[in-house]
Amino acid sequence: MKRAGIAYTADVDARRFDLLLQREQLPFPAKTPPTQYSLVEAFELRLFLDLIEQGGVSIDVARDVVVGGVNAMLVHPLNQTAGEADLWAGVAMIRDPEMGEGPASWHSFAVAGTLANLSAAAEARTQEHGPQAQLVRLIAANASAAARFVRRRAHEMGLSEAQDFSRIVTQAAYRLEYTKDREGE
Repeated sequence: MKRAGIAYTADVDARRFDLLLQREQLPFPAKTPPTQYSLVEAFELRLFLDLIEQGGVSIDVARDVVVGGVNAMLVHPLNQTAGEADLWAGVAMIRDPEMGEGPASWHSFAVAGTLANLSAAAEARTQEHGPQAQLVRLIAANASAAARFVRRRAHEMGLSEAQDFSRIVTQAAYRLEYTKDREGE
C-alpha cells in the first residue's frame, strides 16, 4: 500500500507519518524510496503509536517494544483468529538498588504475551537482576486490538492483505520450530 494507505490503516495523520519518516522514527526500517508498505508495517506503526500516545513511552522505547515484544510472541497478532486470548506488548521498568542511585539503577525490557501472564513474566525477568530489584512500572498495549484495527481498515480499503492470514513468523516461533527440528534429528 502507498503512503495514504498506511496512514489510513494505522490511523495516523499523513503529515505526522511524513514527519516520523523524515526523522527516521518509524518502528520499521525506512525504504528508499518509500513507496510501498505492508500490512505488517501498518500494524507495527499502530502498536507503536498506541504505546506512545496511550502509554506515554518514548519513541525509542516504543520502537524497541514493537520489535522485541512482537518477536517474543509465538503467534503474530496478525495471525490470530477469533477466540484466542489477546496478545499484549509492552515495557517493564525495574529499579535495582544494588546498582546505586540515579540512572544506572534503572533498567527496562520488552515484555509480551497474554494479559494474564504479562506481569508474571515481567516479575520473573525482574528477579534475574537480584533480590533487591523491584518491578516499578509495566506499560503495555493490546497488540491484538491493533492488529484487528489495521485489518479492518485494510478491508475497508479493499486490500487483499486484509484477508491473508498466511503465517507471519516471529523470531520466537522460528526458534521453537528450529528446536523441534533439531531434537527430531
